[in-house]
Amino acid sequence: MDYKIPENILEFLKFQKKLVRKYHAFIKDTMENNYKKAALLVYWLNDYLHYIKAEATFNPSMNITYKRGQVVFVNFGYRVGTELGGDHYGIVLDVKNSKYSKTVTVLPLKSNKNKNTSYSKIYYFPLGDKIKLLLKGKANMIIDSNFYEAIELARQINIAKESDPEYNPKQNLEIQRKFMRLKRNRRIADSILSYAQKLNNESVADVGQIITISKQRIKHPCKPHDVLTGVIIDQETMNSISEQLKKFYVGI
Repeated sequence: MDYKIPENILEFLKFQKKLVRKYHAFIKDTMENNYKKAALLVYWLNDYLHYIKAEATFNPSMNITYKRGQVVFVNFGYRVGTELGGDHYGIVLDVKNSKYSKTVTVLPLKSNKNKNTSYSKIYYFPLGDKIKLLLKGKANMIIDSNFYEAIELARQINIAKESDPEYNPKQNLEIQRKFMRLKRNRRIADSILSYAQKLNNESVADVGQIITISKQRIKHPCKPHDVLTGVIIDQETMNSISEQLKKFYVGI
């Protein structure tokens, strides 16, 4: 029976009640045998409801433009069998993704657990510590820029005080804006370094799990000042990944 047809609403309501009973029974049983699996499913249902509710108002143009090679942190959700699920990093594969597109194709990343399996030998592309180094490089760039800007700001304040001994930088809105920007940049740098510390040194790209996702699933980066914004895999590595993708999916 097609429950999508309004005329079948009574049968649909019966089906709905039956489904809810099956859900409660499954969660109760799974909690006893595999508590983590039950919790992950409930977490995902909660996230999925959130995504569905926000679907109509989601505006992808409010996010950053996702360039090829951009590292993203994604909620892949609760999946079936050996499909990759949960929160993982990924690499944007789109050669040119429109800011107005609601979807993007990503290549999921995993920690290298040094498990030599037939699957890993075929589908894992080693990235080493590239992600961690990219994050640390971005943080150091922000810190260096902050350092030179702070020196220049101090020079401007000293010059102002020399010409006016009563000068108070706290009453200068432009100076205060610069102070606020320096503080904000420092917070961003600290959060990037904190992020990097949580990463394993070795990462692999799983070319067997490529997937096109809604941009709603992207947790980071979404805004220009997010931790991962601008953390992009180098062109040489992306070319190597492309060659491996051609071999597996095109047969070239």
